[in-house]
Amino acid sequence: MASVRGEVSASQLTVELAEAKLHYSLGETDTLLKMLSPASREEAEPAAAAPTKQQLYDRHRRSVEGLRQESAARLQSYRRARSLSPSKHPRSPGLAGQACSRGGGPSRPQEYLQQLRQEVIESTRVPDPPKDEGHYPSEIQQLLRDYGRAREEACSEIARARDRLRQRTELEKRRLQQQAMAVATKDEGRFCTRISNSTLCTSSSLSLSSGHTSGYVSGHTTQLKDTSRLHPPTQEPGLHDEGSKVRGRPPPCGSQGSRSQRCWLSTQDVHREYPGSEFKPLLTSSPSTSVCPRQRSSSFGSASSVSAAYQDVASGLLGRALLEVRLAAAGDTANLLLGKASAGWRHQGEERGIQAYYRPSCSPTVHGFLGAGELDGPLVDLWDLLRQPANSHLYNPMVRSAWARPLDGSTQLVYLLTNPSVCHLSQPRDFCCISVESKQGEVRALALQSVFEESLPRPSADAVRGEMMPSAWILQPITRSGQEVIRVVYLLQVDLGSPSLPARLLGSVARRHAAVIAELSSHLRAHPPDK
Repeated sequence: MASVRGEVSASQLTVELAEAKLHYSLGETDTLLKMLSPASREEAEPAAAAPTKQQLYDRHRRSVEGLRQESAARLQSYRRARSLSPSKHPRSPGLAGQACSRGGGPSRPQEYLQQLRQEVIESTRVPDPPKDEGHYPSEIQQLLRDYGRAREEACSEIARARDRLRQRTELEKRRLQQQAMAVATKDEGRFCTRISNSTLCTSSSLSLSSGHTSGYVSGHTTQLKDTSRLHPPTQEPGLHDEGSKVRGRPPPCGSQGSRSQRCWLSTQDVHREYPGSEFKPLLTSSPSTSVCPRQRSSSFGSASSVSAAYQDVASGLLGRALLEVRLAAAGDTANLLLGKASAGWRHQGEERGIQAYYRPSCSPTVHGFLGAGELDGPLVDLWDLLRQPANSHLYNPMVRSAWARPLDGSTQLVYLLTNPSVCHLSQPRDFCCISVESKQGEVRALALQSVFEESLPRPSADAVRGEMMPSAWILQPITRSGQEVIRVVYLLQVDLGSPSLPARLLGSVARRHAAVIAELSSHLRAHPPDK
C-alpha cells in the first residue's frame, strides 16, 4: 500500500480534499434537516407527559446515542478521506438503519443531497487495478509470503553448499589417499634401498656411520650360504630351513689386520689366538676363584638344535667380549673397582657405588661403556634375571622394550628398543642381537652382538638401526671378610649411527650406563624372586 500511496498525484489529493469538505457539509446539512423534521417535534410532545425520571433517562440516552453517532460519523469520514477508494469503506448498514428509523425516511432535500454525493463519489473514484483474487493481501500476508520465498531460497542454497562441500571432501580424501600411497611407495623404495645398502644384508664395506671401526664391518664379515636355520621353539628341533644368513664379528682377516689407523685398541688389534669353543677365566686376586682353562660344555647344543652359522658366530663372540674386559682390567677385574683401567679406557667417576669408564673412538657414532661394582645378593638370583634379555627393560631404564626368541638352552635372538629421552637421543635406536651365556666354575657370562636374521624386525623409519659390538655381563662371586659378594662387570660397545651423542654428555651417559648395575640390585631387592 505504501507503493500505491507514492503514486498519488497532486490532482488526486485536491479531489480528496474537496470530497472531505463535501462530506463535512453534508453532515451538517443532515443534522439541520433532522432538527427541522416533524418527527423531532412529535417526540417532544409525549416527553412532557412522561415522568421526570423517564425524561431524564431518555434525554441522557439520546445524548449518548447522538455522541456515539457523531463519533462514528467522524471516524467514517476520516477513513473515507484517507482512502483513495471510498468504495472499500461503505457506510455501516447498522448506522444507516438507525438513521432511517430515527428520521422516518429521507426527505426530498436529503435524497437530493445523497444523490449528489453519490455522483461526486462515482466521478472522482479511481479505477481499481485488475485483481486476480477477491481481495488484496494484507501487509502481514505479503511479509509471510516473502519470508516463505526467502526460506525456500535459503534451503536450496544450503543444499547446494552441502553438495559442493561433499564433493570437495571427496576430492580431498582422494588426494590424501593418493599422497599417502605415494609416500608409502617412496618409503618402501627408500627402505629397500637402505636394506640393500646395509652391511647387515649385503657384503658392502659401508657401515652405519661410514667409519672403519663402526657398523657391522668393524670386523670380518662371514656369510654362510649353505647353512640351516633353527625354527622357532614350537617346532621340532630336528627341522631346519635353508637360506639363513648370519653376520657376526669373528677374528679379522689378513687385509684388515694390516690397517695402521686405529683409534682404540680392539680385539682385532690383539694378535692372540684362542679356540672358538673355550675361553680363559678372568684374572683376579681373589683366592675364591681358580685360574684354569675350561672347555665350554653347556653353551651350545648339538648341531641338530642350533645351526652351524650360529655356532660359528656364538663361539667367537664370548671369547672376544671377555678378552675386551681382560684388556680393560689389565688382567685383574679388581683394578676396575679401584678406578684403574687400560687399553684406552678412561675413568668417568663413580655413580651409586659403581665405577664408570668410557673409551672414545675416531668415529663419533661408536662408543664404549664399562661399569664395575660389587653387589650383595645371591648369584643365582642375579644370573636368572640377567640371562633373560627380554626382561632387561625391568632394570635398565635406557631400554624401552625387549623381545627374545630362544635358539637353544644358552643362545637367543634378541631385539632391543632404546628409550631416547633417557639416552639423550632425538630418535630411538634398535638392535638385533644374538646372546650367548656361559658358565665357568662360579663365573657367569652373558655376551651379546648384533647379527642379521630374517625373522628379526626389519629397520623402520621410527628408529635408527644400531650395531652392538661384542658386549657382556660378567658375574664373579668373591669372598670378602667372610662374606660372599658378587663382582659385576658390564661392557657395552655400540655404534649408535647418526646423529651422534654430544661430546659434553658422554661422561654423563657413561655414568648412567654404569648405574644399570645398581638398578639391577635395586630391582632384585624390590622384587625378590619366588623361592
